[in-house]
Amino acid sequence: MDAMTRSRGYSLHACRTDADGVKAWMFPICGPHQLRVSQGRMRFQYRGVTLHALSSVVGVVEFGADVVAGIEGTPPSALNYNVSLPLTGEQELCVDGRLVRSSADHGIVVSPFTMQELAIAGDCRKMMVSLSQQSVHRVLEELIRREPEVPLVFESRVEAVQGATAAWWRLVRNLVDDEGAVQPLFVQPSLAQEMEKLLIKGLILAQPNNYSDELARLGEARVPHYVQRARNFMERHHGEDIDLDDVAAAAGVSRDTLFSAFRKHCGISPMAYLKQHRLEEVRRLILATGSAGNVSAIALECGLRHLGRFAVEYRRLFAESPSDTLRRARRAAA
Repeated sequence: MDAMTRSRGYSLHACRTDADGVKAWMFPICGPHQLRVSQGRMRFQYRGVTLHALSSVVGVVEFGADVVAGIEGTPPSALNYNVSLPLTGEQELCVDGRLVRSSADHGIVVSPFTMQELAIAGDCRKMMVSLSQQSVHRVLEELIRREPEVPLVFESRVEAVQGATAAWWRLVRNLVDDEGAVQPLFVQPSLAQEMEKLLIKGLILAQPNNYSDELARLGEARVPHYVQRARNFMERHHGEDIDLDDVAAAAGVSRDTLFSAFRKHCGISPMAYLKQHRLEEVRRLILATGSAGNVSAIALECGLRHLGRFAVEYRRLFAESPSDTLRRARRAAA
């Protein structure tokens, strides 16, 4: 069985039951690979959106059977970077003799330059982002301002609960959840290319890789010292009642100077940075304390005094309520 529709060249949908057909259909997205069914009957489904004429693809995929995908014998130059995070079920990556387990809390990134095999459970339904080597190379070259000497290789395990990579996954989730709504935007090639660039740049900066140290040094050189002083002050005192005047005084500059610099270098205002840090701290503590956690007490401890507003902002940032996070932490601790 084979059903596939493509809307104006940017929307992808597929449904197949044969492994060879699935492998052939996925070839333009993932590159050449082996695919075998280890258990069950294939019920492959895919929906997604392309960016920049199949250079990069964002979608949701499920195989409906236990499958194993490998790249043995495939030249690295023919492969893409593939990043995936289960929405349900699990997958397991064997890379250079190491096993990396992946579920809703941790995704994986498959770099083209390492030997690997990926086992995907039949009940695994996952978000997947496929990025071409050429696009990744161009963005990396722009970030480090020189020709990369060696290929970019990411750490395989990608955090999905907190930190910068969790924010990156939320961006991907918004794209796949609202595929129908955002797809018309990508008819405009310039918008599709900008989104592709945003995804690649975000992954390179958020996920540890063999260029992370160099990128950190370059980033520190570009950000004024007083911005870093302000960030350090807010992170150390996030549980206290501090305002913009306190932060500006700690940074040693005027409110206006600090506000403009934060907008330029961080993309948000100083107080928005503080609020986001507080919310991320709440999430970290909920997950760390598990069954012993009390969400309201944690929020207050982190400086969030308006609990009703806190719940709304938490859901907006993490796409789940604080109680959802607590339930997940309790299940993990059980």
